[in-house]
Amino acid sequence: MPSPPQLQPGFKSDAQRENFLEASRDHQRGGALARNCGVILRDGTPCRRLPPKSEARCRVHGGPHSARRFRMRQIEGLRTGRVTPAEFARAEARRARNALLDRWKIDPTQAGATIDFGANEWRFIEATQRRNVDVRALLPAIVDWLRWRWHRLQIDRQDDRAWMRTCREDLPRRASKAHALAQWASLGRYRRAGQAGRTLALVFERDGYEAAQRLVSEWQAQGINPPPKQRPWRPLTHLPVRPWTPSKLQAGSKRQQPDNLPRKRPKPMKKFSHLPDLTPELAGKVLREAGRAAIAMYQNVVSPTEQCRFIATLYMIQQDDPPAEVWHEWLELVRRYRSH
Repeated sequence: MPSPPQLQPGFKSDAQRENFLEASRDHQRGGALARNCGVILRDGTPCRRLPPKSEARCRVHGGPHSARRFRMRQIEGLRTGRVTPAEFARAEARRARNALLDRWKIDPTQAGATIDFGANEWRFIEATQRRNVDVRALLPAIVDWLRWRWHRLQIDRQDDRAWMRTCREDLPRRASKAHALAQWASLGRYRRAGQAGRTLALVFERDGYEAAQRLVSEWQAQGINPPPKQRPWRPLTHLPVRPWTPSKLQAGSKRQQPDNLPRKRPKPMKKFSHLPDLTPELAGKVLREAGRAAIAMYQNVVSPTEQCRFIATLYMIQQDDPPAEVWHEWLELVRRYRSH
């Protein structure tokens, strides 16, 4: 009995290859059927990152539950060999660092650091002493922030004016907020949304920390308004934080760029209802380049004005670097005509 023929990988013909590429264009990044996160970013454009499998949002906007599920998938991939030990170790290091940063948002007195100068620690101490800053009197979260600012403004580039402004203006303001946050955490971590939390927050902000302490002591003596029971906080990983150590600065590195660069916001797009010289040939070319999904949606458009709007928006999408308003217009058209 002859053995069955072995199937060779790859395309069998040029026509099959062309059909595959045409059908896959709709599912590529920016296509009509492409999966993306969709969260509206600060510049007004939707997030175009690809969400993980069985997730609605990307890893940046998915939240803690999505992060836990992603870690479990990584552990499974480590067992099967899909994820390398080095890749998993880097991910665990990022998770440990993010866990410390999250804890500092609640209690800035937690010990830890995300940057380590090593043998150059004395340079940081001298730089702060010249600005009359006592590092030993600061909370760990503020010290870590100050280390990053010093490295940014004195090592990556020399910006003495910004460093002086950091020590004179930014540092006292941040230290005051962190001190108030630590005091609030020591009261029992009442939720400000609850009735007891609102009362305690009012006393804390109006009369100070000692008055809030007396109020909590009275509540404890009378057995009323106990601190709400909270789940014990458990980080994604129990590995210690591995602080970042400075490396040699490469020419053209982003670390040399100034802070707070203005964001490039897209120019507002003019309202349009048709394209100049819109011909059937141009409309057909735009639809053919967009693919089958766009053609199927276009067939659901009845009004001639809406057809012009659909073609014009699709034409703008196909250009290089379309503005945010065009993406919003296209997403609205997809939601409207894809459901038919």
